[in-house]
Amino acid sequence: MNKALRTEEEIINSWKQKSDDFKVSICSTTYNHEQYIEDALTGFLMQKTDFPFEILIHDDASTDNTQAIIKDYEQRYPNIIKPIYQKENQYSQGIRVNLTFNYLRANGKYIALCEGDDYWTNEYKLQKQVDVMEKNNDIMLCVHATGVLKVLENKVESNKIKLNDGDKFIGAPEVILGGGEYGHTSSFVFRRNMIIDLPNWYIQYPAGDTPTRLLAAYKGYIYYLDKEMSVYRQGIEGSWTNRMKNDERFINHWKKSIEMFNEFDEYASYKYSKAIHKRKSKIAYSILNRIASSDNDQDMIKEYYSLLFGMDKMKYLLKIKFPHMFNILKAIKG
Repeated sequence: MNKALRTEEEIINSWKQKSDDFKVSICSTTYNHEQYIEDALTGFLMQKTDFPFEILIHDDASTDNTQAIIKDYEQRYPNIIKPIYQKENQYSQGIRVNLTFNYLRANGKYIALCEGDDYWTNEYKLQKQVDVMEKNNDIMLCVHATGVLKVLENKVESNKIKLNDGDKFIGAPEVILGGGEYGHTSSFVFRRNMIIDLPNWYIQYPAGDTPTRLLAAYKGYIYYLDKEMSVYRQGIEGSWTNRMKNDERFINHWKKSIEMFNEFDEYASYKYSKAIHKRKSKIAYSILNRIASSDNDQDMIKEYYSLLFGMDKMKYLLKIKFPHMFNILKAIKG
């Protein structure tokens, strides 16, 4: 992604507000992203806004050239780019780095997210999202369509993460049932005051995207802009997708997800129990597909089988008892 960047002075002169009165805090986390971080930084710095923004980067003790690249940009944009360079990796110690290190120092009314291996593609992305949210105080989170770049193929599939044909408001039941990519994190812009005095289920969950969607939909609405303005890199070393290829990590992650939904259900006074029940069924089905059918797994099988609901239960029974019929139905479905 090549784009001639404005100087810091040119960016600041384009803002209509005081340069230290930040409207948006861009929060980014990096680890060994030397091949990708310049694309992320370019996407941030090319933003054309009438308001000030700051770029908060947390590098989690990268062992490659990531920190050197960030330092070069920091020197050129010292009033905009504000990095933290860790000497010891925090993520491996179970620390949510954005929540712990970026959100707490954010000055903006809004927080925008983009990890160091993803990038933005539209220079008016922030302006468009903030304009929408300024007009409606009930919008807690604004998301948009996202392309997916499969690293091994080096090809972007446009609008791969697309929620609707046209802009729309999204409520909690739809978010609960939508799954983990119901608006990619590289598209997130949310109100900073939304994450003040966070509930336990938000803090304890190991990832930030799903709790942020849930909290936003509970406190108001999510708004979807049907325009692709970011790209998610899929398949890089150390990515969530690759980590989830490990069965134990996969099961532990989704087990924590079920626990989080149980706590959220109570937090929301059981207002969305029907949708949560269906979502837990989908998760349980995914876990059961990863569990080997051995005597050692019988207790776990019983635990997650009890969560199956409707078609998920039927599909699982077919797959276990009548695998040939299941494969035929799967082939017909395409």
